[in-house]
Amino acid sequence: IVLSASRLQQNQSDAPVAITVIDNDMIEASGAINLADLMRLVPGFQVGMVNGNIFAVTSHGATFEFPRKLQVLIDGRSVYRPLLSNVDWVSLGISLSDIERIEVIRGPNVPVYGTNAFLGTVNIITKQPFQYSGLHLELLSGSNDSKYGVLSYSQTHSKLSYRLTLEHSEDSGFEDINDESNINMSSFKGV
Repeated sequence: IVLSASRLQQNQSDAPVAITVIDNDMIEASGAINLADLMRLVPGFQVGMVNGNIFAVTSHGATFEFPRKLQVLIDGRSVYRPLLSNVDWVSLGISLSDIERIEVIRGPNVPVYGTNAFLGTVNIITKQPFQYSGLHLELLSGSNDSKYGVLSYSQTHSKLSYRLTLEHSEDSGFEDINDESNINMSSFKGV
């Protein structure tokens, strides 16, 4: 069942657009540690780095330093930055462990989501706090002194459901050609 094609629940095979669904099992199996890496799994999407911490995600070979015309939604709400005409994939404030599934519409979907959806629409659907309650901790370490950690807590009290997530990632960055020293690049997000 998909929601993003026409904003109504329907089977993926009945959707009037080309749609790719990345579910929670695929996210865990992919080994990706950020949202932009997951977009590499979508046919027709290209992911590149503008610099050490800014991703460029685009569709249909449209190459821009800051790609436009791709509507990105979190639970149906746009995260498109109108001032810069792009999406900042690093500071969306969402952890991969909070995602239930991602529905990606390839191709124009302007009638449903507006002019920003000219190349496609990415709808990130998060897990509901009442579905997954309790504490979740994830720690990863890898090459280039990379460290990644997520701590989330979900709880439901009568009519109130909430989720708190803290995420931290850090690596040694790129080597400077002139002095062979490493630059520390770190980011911190909280939801």
